[in-house]
Parts: sequence; C-alpha cells; structure tokens
Amino acid sequence: MRGDISCANSVLIQVSKHPCDRLVGSAHSILRHPSMPAGCFLLMWESLRRGEPFGGYLQNRAFGDAGYWTFTIMLPLGSSGHLSIQMNPNGSEYLDLARAAYLAVRPIELAAREQGISGRGAAKLGRRQLLRQLRQAGFADYQDFLSAAVTAEVTGRSHFTATPTFAGTAGATTALSDACAALSSQFDGSWDRLSEFETSIAAFRQEVRQFDQHRTDSRRVLHQQRMAAATRVRHPDVILATAWAEMTSEDAGDVAVRLAARLDRLDVSVTKARVAMALALIQLDAVAEHAAEVAGRSAAQCRSTTALGALVRSLRSTAGWAMGPSNDALVEAQRIMETVAAARRDMEVPRTLLDDRAAGPSGNRSRE
Repeated sequence: MRGDISCANSVLIQVSKHPCDRLVGSAHSILRHPSMPAGCFLLMWESLRRGEPFGGYLQNRAFGDAGYWTFTIMLPLGSSGHLSIQMNPNGSEYLDLARAAYLAVRPIELAAREQGISGRGAAKLGRRQLLRQLRQAGFADYQDFLSAAVTAEVTGRSHFTATPTFAGTAGATTALSDACAALSSQFDGSWDRLSEFETSIAAFRQEVRQFDQHRTDSRRVLHQQRMAAATRVRHPDVILATAWAEMTSEDAGDVAVRLAARLDRLDVSVTKARVAMALALIQLDAVAEHAAEVAGRSAAQCRSTTALGALVRSLRSTAGWAMGPSNDALVEAQRIMETVAAARRDMEVPRTLLDDRAAGPSGNRSRE
C-alpha cells in the first residue's frame, strides 16, 4: 500500500524544509527518518486497511537529513486515500516511551535485513518486538497505547478545548468558522463529561469493594449468630440482624459482581469515546489552520484548499463517531449511578445491630 502526498499546508513545508513541488506527488517515505522502525509503519498501514485511524510518535526527516519529532494522526478517507495530521509532540511520558521502544526495535530489524530477511519480514519482526516493548510498559496492545497517548496530547494543549479562530476568514470560510465554533462548544462539554466519568468509575469501583466487604461482614455475623443460636440464646435484635444478614449477604455479592462487569464495559466505552473525541479535536484544530490559510491565500499554491475539503469530510465523520460512544457512556454511567444508589439504600439497615450484637446478645434475654 503506497501513500503519496497530494497536498500540504505551509506548516509542513516550513518544518520539513521541502518545497511544495517536491512534496506533492512524492511518497510519504520522503519524510521517513532511517531510525524509525518499519514495524511501526506496518501497524499504521494495517490500521488504515481496516478503515481505522492510526496515531503515533514519528521521527521525520527534513530536507538535509535533520530529524524532527511529530505526533501524527492518520485517518482513512476510503477511496480518496488517507489524511495525515502532524503536530509537535506535547513532551509527554509516552513520547519518551516511544523513543525508547524505537531505539530497541530498529537495530533488530536492521540485523534481520543483514541476515537476508525480506523487508516485509523484518517489518513483521519489528512489529512483534514493538508490541512486546509496549506490553512490558503495561499496555495490552498498540491501541491501548494510542488511547493513552492521544488523550495525553489533547489534554496537554489548552487550545484544543477553545473555540478555533479563523483569522482573515470571509465568505464560505465564515460559515465554516461558525460550524466549527458550534462543534467546539459541543466537544468541550462532552470532553468534560468524559473526564468526570473516569473519576466516577474509580469511585464506583470503591463502592464495589465496599459491597464485597459488606458480604464478608454479613457472613461473619451469620456465623456468630448461628453460634449464639446453638446456646439457645435469643434476642429480638439478634434475630433481626441475622435475618438482615441472610437477606443481604448474597445480594451484596451479586451486586458487586454485576457492577464490576458493567464498570469494565463502561471503562471501555469511555476510553473509546475519549479517543474519538481527541481525534475530532485534533481535526477541528487542523480545519481552523487550513481555513485560515485558504482565506489568506498563504498556501494556495500547495493545494491547501484540497486538504481543507478532505479535513472537513473527515471531521464530519469523526464527529458523529465521537458523539455516539460519548452519549452511550453517559446513559450507562447514569444507570450505574442509579444501581449503586439503590444498593446503598438496601444496605442501610442499621449497622449498629451488627456492631452491638456481633459478639452476642446483651440486656434482656429470652430462652426457648
């Protein structure tokens, strides 16, 4: 699968130091730095073939062989190819992790090539080694790493959560500016809600642990009360506490198991929504930059208008994809909150009965 550059904006021209006429029509490999593992690009093309976005830290090569790092998002555009958005990395821990992984993997690929292994074979080897490096760092797979990295990149940039500005826009781009401002406002609210969900999930998990502890406490009380029953000692409080423990012990366990499974699913939904929202915010920012260029005619000679059209189409698709998981997560989080509240109410039978009577009845006693 070959990727040729069909358009570029002034930022890429400035950073890469390649003139527009040299970039357009060339393969993306014109920007590939020799220190980058082939396995990383194999992961990229596999994602694009599946119709999925790809993101990662790439070291590019500028004209004259100077290297520079980017955080790059690749978005599939169907039969129209794909869209690449590159930005300066935020300097997060994930960039350091990627650098270390590439340093470990690239020599393995080069050694494989020296042994006569094909370029594709070396790339497959590099992909395996790269995924192994990420697993050792605590990530389940590359998608897990991308989820963390893209969220960190967006979170660390305040301008991604601000309404984009379109300096010098007029005419059609004014309408585009208004549409993007509306999208930005919608994304801001969704991004904040998703951040709150992540905090809520941690709180819900604490509730689940408390339900488990409740089941343990209830079983302990049941054991103590059965021991008391063996001595034929009865007291109304003991009878009530025993009945309550019998009814709620297994209920608490069932609630804990069901909630744990639902929280796992919610965690996945929130992560997907955050990634989709982050991609949408990155595209929104890119639309703003390209629209300003088109309006100012600063990069018309490098087909920035073509890029703007592709960006708008991609943003429209990503926005719908982002809002779906976000809304689903909101609904499920609300349901879980209701379940937790109901379980909490059911378990609010005075715990003092357990605390006061756990060691055995006192006060007035009745014997059978």
